Amino acid sequence: MSVTNPAPAQITSWSVESGIRSFTVSIPTRPADNDLAGIIVIAKAGSGETPVFPDDVFYRGAWSDLIVVNTDAENNILLPNQIYTVKVAAFDEFGTDSLAFSDPLETVTFQLVEDDIQDESITNSKIPDNEIQSAKISGLVADKITAGTITGSTLQTASSGQRFVVSTTEARLIFMMMMKIY
Repeated sequence: MSVTNPAPAQITSWSVESGIRSFTVSIPTRPADNDLAGIIVIAKAGSGETPVFPDDVFYRGAWSDLIVVNTDAENNILLPNQIYTVKVAAFDEFGTDSLAFSDPLETVTFQLVEDDIQDESITNSKIPDNEIQSAKISGLVADKITAGTITGSTLQTASSGQRFVVSTTEARLIFMMMMKIY
């Protein structure tokens, strides 16, 4: 006795939207498959490139009709202003054999620049506690930050100037600022 279970059908209705060092895959219609397990997004940097499974997997996980991709196959943050060729495929409980990948779409990631941020558009009330981690912050210049009360500060010397490390225990945030000595 043999049992067969074909892979979910090719996804034909989907889109990809550019984001800040990311892209978002939207799949409005869930494939009709009784044992659907998840979705795989493969991508490759460059226009007209051919992403390959399993080498170029940017996302593999539970089914979702909206997937934000911000890291590549090596778990590196996506580069800004980069074209990516993207394909998607659904997989079922039987695994990833004979996947039916979609036709490719292209997207370009972009970068947020200073002119994109309006004055007073980022406020404490808009940032949940513990939302910004020190690993996500780099290259801040001290005169670009205005803060109310700062506690628990340490001043260290680094080869390129001074590094001012500020930690707030209430929110568990660590800010590292390179301060230019005048």
